[in-house]
Amino acid sequence: GDGAYALMEVWCRDRACGDIYAQANFIRDGSVIGWTNDTLYLDYGQKGVLTFQKYGIRGGNSVQLVKFTARCY
Repeated sequence: GDGAYALMEVWCRDRACGDIYAQANFIRDGSVIGWTNDTLYLDYGQKGVLTFQKYGIRGGNSVQLVKFTARCY
């Protein structure tokens, strides 16, 4: 199709992660061609998946995580 996506699993193994924010760039031939972000809230021991999806981008891309924050408790 005309979309690209990447998934990132997060596991709050040792403590609650709380509010999670991540931003990712879509890269083609060394240049950023788009970006997206996702948020998640996880408690102690939980696992979750961040989804980075961008429409209007065709294959041949890589995805680069550029920001990740978690407010641990």
